[in-house]
Amino acid sequence: MEGRNPGRSPKESTHGRDHGTDRPSHQQESGQRLPDRRVRGRRRPRRRVGTAWTPSCSTSASSEKVSDVEAVRTSGTILVRPEDIAAAKGVVLGEATSLPGLHGFLSEFADDYDCSAFVAIWAYQELQHHFGFRAWLRAVGVHVDQAKIEALREPYEPGVTPSATLATNVISEITVNTVYRAMAAWVQEPVLADLYLRASRDEAGHAREFLHYLRRRLATHPEELPSVLERIHFYVTSSRLSHPVGVYKHQRVEELRGHETVDDVIDLYLRISPPDAQDKLLAKLRRAIGSAIGVPLRSTGDIRRALAASLD
Repeated sequence: MEGRNPGRSPKESTHGRDHGTDRPSHQQESGQRLPDRRVRGRRRPRRRVGTAWTPSCSTSASSEKVSDVEAVRTSGTILVRPEDIAAAKGVVLGEATSLPGLHGFLSEFADDYDCSAFVAIWAYQELQHHFGFRAWLRAVGVHVDQAKIEALREPYEPGVTPSATLATNVISEITVNTVYRAMAAWVQEPVLADLYLRASRDEAGHAREFLHYLRRRLATHPEELPSVLERIHFYVTSSRLSHPVGVYKHQRVEELRGHETVDDVIDLYLRISPPDAQDKLLAKLRRAIGSAIGVPLRSTGDIRRALAASLD
C-alpha cells in the first residue's frame, strides 16, 4: 500500500497484493520470469536479476480463479459480517493510492533506474490488491463509488527528502502487512481471508525492498538521515496508530469524508487484536528503521538521541 510523504511534515498537516500470470511489461520485454511460489514445496526466495527486481512472490491479491470470487455469491455471504465489508472498502481506498504513488515515485527517483523498476512492479501488485478486494465487494453486492477512487488520483507531493519518502513507505508496508495478516486470521469468509493473506505476503516483500533502497540512499546521502528519524518519530509517537495513506491522502481529500478509509481498517485491527498489538507493531517499525540506519531504536528516547546526534 502506498505511503509516500509530501513536502510538508505530518505536523504541518491540517489533520492530525492468487497468483496471476500477468507480468509487468518491462519483464515481458526482457524475458524475465516471475518466480513460482511453490518450488519443491517451498517458496522461492526473492532475487535480483540485473537491475530489475524479482518479487518474492509472483502475486496479485485477486483470486487465482475467477470462480473463487464468484463462489462468494452462492456459498460465502452468510459468513460476511458488516465489519468485513467496511474494512474491505477501506482497503480498496487505500490500495487505490498506489497509482498516484507510482506517479510521484517516478518523478522523485528519476535518476534511479533500479528503484524506478521496482516501484513499477510494486504499483502493479498494489493495484491488483485494489481490484481483488473490489471484486470481492462486488461479489457480495457492494458497490464502490468510482468518484471516490478518482478523487485520489492526484500525485503525491515530493517528499521532504527521497530518504524520508522511502522510510515512509517502509512504515506503510510493515503496517499493512501486520494488519492484513491479522485480518486474514479473523475474517470467516474464506475468499476474503485468502485475499488478506496473499496481500500481506506482498506487503512483506515490498517492505524488504523499500528497506534496501533506503539503506542504499542513506549510504550516498547521509545528510538525509535526520528526515528519516523525524519520520519514524512522528509515527511512533502519534496518539492514534496512523497509516501514511490516511495521513497524506484520506484525511485530506474532501470527497472521502464519511467514507471507510485505511484508518478504519487499522482501528478494526486494534479492536480484534491483543492489547499489546500496537506496541508490538511500533517496536517492529523502530527495528526496521534502526536496521536501515545502523542504530538500534528500541524506544522513542533512542530515536530522539539518534536525531540529536545526526544534527550535530
